[in-house]
Amino acid sequence: MSQDHSRSAEELMTPSADDHDIPHLLAPVAMSRQVLAAYYLRECKHIVELGGHKAPITPFLMHGPESVVSCDPKINPVETDTLHGKPCRVRHLAAKFQQIEFDVEPYDYGLVILGYSLKPYGDQRPDDMQLFDLIDHAKVTVIDYVHDFERADTQLPQVLERGTLREVCHIDIKLHDDVIAGLPYANRRILVLEPTALGHK
Repeated sequence: MSQDHSRSAEELMTPSADDHDIPHLLAPVAMSRQVLAAYYLRECKHIVELGGHKAPITPFLMHGPESVVSCDPKINPVETDTLHGKPCRVRHLAAKFQQIEFDVEPYDYGLVILGYSLKPYGDQRPDDMQLFDLIDHAKVTVIDYVHDFERADTQLPQVLERGTLREVCHIDIKLHDDVIAGLPYANRRILVLEPTALGHK
């Protein structure tokens, strides 16, 4: 899928009610997830996002990363060389992460997964070695997920119980606005992880 050249790269990277089919994650209160994630990614030169949908992390990154890759089958495709007026290779890829070869060096990138709900790609499980490798070799990983959501409850223990990660912190949040009120998606946790291989104390 090619980039829509009738809209600027900045417009395509910015969430819009016109092209978003998950309105409860478009409201400003829901965007606090991206703000928090961007804070914990601030020391990462390269950013990889799995599942950016129509509200990717990219416009929230204010620290001047060198590159950003966000992939989701429903994302607006974007390829540009600037972010907030600074040099940055930005690629938004309309694809599942299993279809992409990420050109990143171990411990030189931050990984973000907001709304953890990964799905299989053909016969390939979402929680396989490709995902584990991306998480284990990220300088920091930020995961946002819904409490008591079956897919997250099933997959996340397989990520966390392998002994390769250290929890930096977790932040429980409850989103309140007219769109999300009463939905099960309002109760969420943001989880920040680092690889034990880096030897953090």
